[in-house]
Amino acid sequence: MQRTDWIEVAGTDRKRKKHHLLFLTFCLMVLISAVGLAYRFSLVEQQILDDIEHHASKMANTLNESLTETSLSLAMLATQFQLTVHSQAEFAAPLTFRSAQQGQKYQLTGPRQLQGQTLGDLTGEGELPAEGSVQWREMEAALVLTPLFEQIKQHDMQNTWLYYTSDSGFMYAYPYSQLDIDHPVTDKGVLFYQAILKDPFFTLATPAHNPERKLIWTPVYQDLAGQGDMITASQPVFFQQQFIGVLSIDISLSQLLTKLQFHELNATEMLMLTPEGTDVFQRQQVTFSQDPRLNKTDSFVHDGFLYQPLLQLNNGWRVLLKTDRHQIHLQTLQRMAFSMIALLLLICSVVLLWKLLASLHKIKKMSVTDGLTQLYNRRHFSFVFGRELKLQSRTGVHFGLIMLDIDFFKKYNDHYGHQAGDQVLIKVADCLRHTFRRQSDAVFRVGGEEFCLLLLAKSPEQLCSAMEMLCQAIRALQLPHVASLKGSLSVSVGGVWLDAAQQWDTEQAYKCADDALYQAKQQGRDGWVLYSAPEKTNVA
Repeated sequence: MQRTDWIEVAGTDRKRKKHHLLFLTFCLMVLISAVGLAYRFSLVEQQILDDIEHHASKMANTLNESLTETSLSLAMLATQFQLTVHSQAEFAAPLTFRSAQQGQKYQLTGPRQLQGQTLGDLTGEGELPAEGSVQWREMEAALVLTPLFEQIKQHDMQNTWLYYTSDSGFMYAYPYSQLDIDHPVTDKGVLFYQAILKDPFFTLATPAHNPERKLIWTPVYQDLAGQGDMITASQPVFFQQQFIGVLSIDISLSQLLTKLQFHELNATEMLMLTPEGTDVFQRQQVTFSQDPRLNKTDSFVHDGFLYQPLLQLNNGWRVLLKTDRHQIHLQTLQRMAFSMIALLLLICSVVLLWKLLASLHKIKKMSVTDGLTQLYNRRHFSFVFGRELKLQSRTGVHFGLIMLDIDFFKKYNDHYGHQAGDQVLIKVADCLRHTFRRQSDAVFRVGGEEFCLLLLAKSPEQLCSAMEMLCQAIRALQLPHVASLKGSLSVSVGGVWLDAAQQWDTEQAYKCADDALYQAKQQGRDGWVLYSAPEKTNVA
């Protein structure tokens, strides 16, 4: 025949092609959508990361600007302090002190105000400096700068301590805390004692550790006055090239970190690393503190987290952005929920379409298939046979029609029962299916025990060979049939060779094959007859 798939020959060629084209189109749409969605996912995720970095950079810059202002304020204060000491200007009012009841300690008691501003606490240890000495001039300079202290406190860092610590053994701390040298309280300022001169804010500023005389920043420490974690900026002060003391500003770490509040995304946090590689917040050494990537601007991945170096602060700390990549993925998915749902619906549509096409194909196959033998049925035979005869005039293809009938099948059912008869039909159908297995062969069950075959045949002899092969294949089954004269199952076969040169119609061809089958039965069954003119009938 001209076609190898008899289901397609059943008139559904174009429909199935349209269905396949539609399905392939949907699959292509899903593929394009998936690729586009993946690209869109990367863009949205990068946009989220860029927004986070932008916001974090602004906060880090704000923090750095605040630290820079603190550094500038402290440098200005130190310069003014040194000028005041050099000028030998006396304080506007005489200074009065009182000594501690126990030990060599002293405390400023008056005056308490300068230009309407309450002075801070001035305490010392040892002998009170003599008036006019360098140490005395240091005290006066510290007191004179009280208005500047207040301006810095208000403008720069709220709720912080500013103080001058002299190498000669005293400290002036601002603001005033009602400190009592006889009954010191931890949350009311800091009473000077010699051990303070060994604290980092002082020792790190001394010429031994700071020969460049630059401003230094201390590591995080616990405030002695009960103000929590602190860092201190210290600027050394010199008089006639001689180190005399340190001006310092305490900054509350909690207040400092308010500038790094980052509530927009839970997946992100800010890290600040000291030059030694210690996490300011966690107070522990980070595992990647020596990673060279920290000195670059590109982001990098470590232990599943994305790190983005932002900047180095004025105090030497490095600010990094730490992002949980999995949380960013989830947030990206949330932003793309609509697109994801649309793609999911599209995929579901493709799956449903595939199931629908499979169901339609199954229904169509069932409509042309015999339920018992799984061969093509009579309805399909009529359509295929009629179509092939119409196409024959154009294609010039010769083919044959074979009809066969199981001999004495009614007697077989009567003797063995209908269930056994059904099993015989199935075995005969399987035999025909395996005997005529070419793609151009088609086998049909057109009645109870009646079957038809359509197969290519270039000549009548080729068709006769096929019929003989059919009879031998049935005999080879050796199925018992006691009601038959042969004692085993056999078939009668009739065929007609459909020459393309003649004009055949379905009724004519079918009748010729049926007549040949009738002749085979009349001649004793278990044989075949090829239709020809009455005077030329061939009998095997």
